[in-house]
Amino acid sequence: MVIQSAGELNTHLETLKEQRRSGAIDARTYYTELLKLASSLIESLTDEIDRIDERNIRLQIPLVLLFIEDQIQKFGERS
Repeated sequence: MVIQSAGELNTHLETLKEQRRSGAIDARTYYTELLKLASSLIESLTDEIDRIDERNIRLQIPLVLLFIEDQIQKFGERS
């Protein structure tokens, strides 16, 4: 996958949101595309890890941890 800039990721997100609002894509497609976007974001953030200071990393950990724990729980409930 190609590493994307924050601007490119944001543009893609806004496009997806508009497509969903207008009914151009259904909920399943929207969800799938959001997951793909999240994957691209993770790849981009991982690529820049050496350029992020320790303080900013520590600030982001609770948010990332909350998201992962919540999604694992919901995934388990569906299985």
